[in-house]
Amino acid sequence: MYLLFQLLSVLFAVLFFAEADGGERHIAITSHKAWKGEHSLAHRIQHAADRLGWKADLHAGEAVREIYSKQYDFVIHLVPGIALHPTAKNYLAIFDPYNHYFEASGYLKMEYRFYDGYLLTYEPEVGDKNFLNRYSPPYLSWYPTVYDVAYKKVNPKHLFYICSTWGNRRNDSRYQTLLNSLEKVGYARFYGDAKVGDQYPKSFRGPIPFMGDYLYKTIQEAGIYLLLHSEFHLKYGLPSGRIFEAAASSAVILSDNNAFIKEHFGDSVLYIDVAASGENMFEQVERHMRWIRSHKKQAVSMAKRSHAIFKEKFLLEMQMIRLGEFHDRIKGSARVKVPEFTTTSETY
Repeated sequence: MYLLFQLLSVLFAVLFFAEADGGERHIAITSHKAWKGEHSLAHRIQHAADRLGWKADLHAGEAVREIYSKQYDFVIHLVPGIALHPTAKNYLAIFDPYNHYFEASGYLKMEYRFYDGYLLTYEPEVGDKNFLNRYSPPYLSWYPTVYDVAYKKVNPKHLFYICSTWGNRRNDSRYQTLLNSLEKVGYARFYGDAKVGDQYPKSFRGPIPFMGDYLYKTIQEAGIYLLLHSEFHLKYGLPSGRIFEAAASSAVILSDNNAFIKEHFGDSVLYIDVAASGENMFEQVERHMRWIRSHKKQAVSMAKRSHAIFKEKFLLEMQMIRLGEFHDRIKGSARVKVPEFTTTSETY
């Protein structure tokens, strides 16, 4: 009976999203296997597109050459260095305003100025040199989010954490102190690159596959998610994909004071002051773990609220539908020609 209910739920979701979108599309996603976050998102986009009734091809590594021999409605580019499709609309995802797509002056590098549209995780501010001016190319709010994962009541026993291989979380001695302390307590479960196992042999459980629902099931088995953003995410209040993975999985979330998390997820999350020492951060985690154990019902209720917020505001299927509408508005227009400008000038 339960299996029948699940099958009917999936069927309903597929029909609902397909009706909401209004038709089949054929899209492509370009990625690179070495860019683990982007490549994971590429798989999620492909899965969400399939649920919408779209056909979605993922091109990465050597397979990316195949993109030019096929016809698409549009292409989502998640990584740099891949040429524009000659006939489809090309949309470039940019996850922050200061990454490798930009020159030191703040302008988009020349090779990134000629996309048909841009998918921005950040909101351009007054003075933005690329998206808030009279030559502004079209852009859409875009998050590295997750497709619909059914709510599951978790048993919060273990602390799930993906060890980062980049940013201050890897090199900052305070974070090293925190993780070294968690290695000793017995409730931590670390995942990520295999070399992490050399540092944390007691807590390390292995890498997480990109495809399928293994990640979400693994988070659900642990029940508690530790979310630590890079210093750049914190400085500019930008989310990584981790908050969406955690909320989609129905986990109790322990997060740093990222402004995006506080604004959108509020008191459904337990917070950690990461400006503190490593020892103090560990003490904060310990206090949260004790509270969760002694207030399990309240903790699970918080996790359920986080999941509801995710489904209401950040579902990947709905984001894809908005992208389809965005595409329909501009598909008849010529490719945007951003005017030539000097990178030393402060105005166009």
